[in-house]
Amino acid sequence: MAKLRITSMESFTDEDGGTLKLIKPSTTVRPVNYWSVPRWWSTRTRVDYEHCARVDDTANGKSIYISSSTGFPNLLIEESSGNYTFDSDKAREHINRIFVTNDLNLQAGDDYLCPLRRGDIALVSTKVNPVTKDIGTLDLQGPDTYVVGESASQAVANITGREPSSLSVLHTWGCSDELEITPSNQGFGSMNYKAIKAGVGEVFLRVEARPEEGEVLNNPTTFRKNITVNP
Repeated sequence: MAKLRITSMESFTDEDGGTLKLIKPSTTVRPVNYWSVPRWWSTRTRVDYEHCARVDDTANGKSIYISSSTGFPNLLIEESSGNYTFDSDKAREHINRIFVTNDLNLQAGDDYLCPLRRGDIALVSTKVNPVTKDIGTLDLQGPDTYVVGESASQAVANITGREPSSLSVLHTWGCSDELEITPSNQGFGSMNYKAIKAGVGEVFLRVEARPEEGEVLNNPTTFRKNITVNP
């Protein structure tokens, strides 16, 4: 068993057991008065950062990041058989969220929520390292040859492990005077366009698959297709 109370980003009291160690941010290569950690519970694409205190458990190699809106978080941390209890004395101050991880990339770990009014700190989710996948070999399915005035569509097909409806057409380009692009049904991996005059043109689609939970896809994929328009 071990315990430690942090009283700021760089100070502590009540150390017992010797395996919980406050790691001072001033000891880093770029010393500041807090640990800057990507917000592990964020659902946004843009990366936001949290100001954190850090406690390392030397018994198992895990790090505990404590998010705080001030430089003086106060929190009692207790460890027993690899399990953690936070704030058993109900004396915490300025604690927003807690992340326990042994992942150097901070992609996997246990996320603890700190409710208002001294509610019990509780584990709300366990993040796992995402699996990186290719979205596979995709093709544009649709005619290559048109006559003037004809309308048709191109759709994404032959998706490895994906259905066409799981793809979004993010951008479309018509790189000639022969094609009039009318993007529609873009959430279903397709687009419509109309042949305006005879000639040869190109169509570009930029397609991104929607990842499933716990996975990262190598996105996006860009398609380029030559189109011929006959008189």
